[in-house]
Order: sequence, then structure tokens, then C-alpha cells
Amino acid sequence: PTDGALLMAAAKGGLTKDRLLERFEVIREYPFESRTKMMSVVVRDLWTGSVYAFVKGAPEVILSRCSFIQGQWGPAPFGTRQRAGADNICRQWAGEAYRLLAVAWKECKLIPLSQQEAASELIFSGITALNDPPRPQVPEA
Repeated sequence: PTDGALLMAAAKGGLTKDRLLERFEVIREYPFESRTKMMSVVVRDLWTGSVYAFVKGAPEVILSRCSFIQGQWGPAPFGTRQRAGADNICRQWAGEAYRLLAVAWKECKLIPLSQQEAASELIFSGITALNDPPRPQVPEA
């Protein structure tokens, strides 16, 4: 359901999976694990040959792995002020019962050999907030 919601949101912005796969070749995928609370995909840009790692997962995990933030003119240091702002947004949205995912990326000089390698020194891109209402068949706690 989460990936489907993200694909729908991307498609509304004009970015489809088919369009992405025309430009990017998936080299390696590290599936979501409850232990790491993240997943990663490593891709090669077919136009430039550049290799990128894209990571999504629990905000507290992803934010702790980010050294930079995607700014208007490119990556900038992810300082204390920016980190506190992201933490505040996460607390606010979590308090409104949204399901949160942080998204980050980096360009790789070499193909990462592990998820830990793929998910280090990342560039923070943003946080998604998904409305995930309780299902009727789920009893209240």
C-alpha cells in the first residue's frame, strides 16, 4: 500500500515508473527490513552513467544517515537547525496520525556493496506523510 501511494503521488506530478525505467537501470535493491527500518535501491543513469542510491524509511533512521539536505541550488550541509526543523515536522505530523517516510539519496562513486554503504552520507530530500486510517476490521486498542 505504501509504495502504491507513493507511485500514485509521483504519477500525479507527471513522473511514472515506466518513465523512470527508461532513464534508470536498477542495479541493486535492498528490500525493507523491520530491523533497519529502511529500503534502498541503487540505479545507473542510462544517459550519464552516474550511479545513485535512493533510500526511504523511518524518519529517525534516515535523518540520522543524512549529512546534506537538498536545497534550491543543490545539496547543502544538513545542520542542527535544518535537522531540528525536520524533527519538528515529523513530531507534528505523527501527532496527526500520519504515517511518515523520509526520503534521501546520494551519488555513488562505486556501486555500494551493502545497504549500510548505500545508506550513508545521504542527501535528505523530504518527508512524505500518508493518511493511513484504521481499517474497520482492526479493533481499537
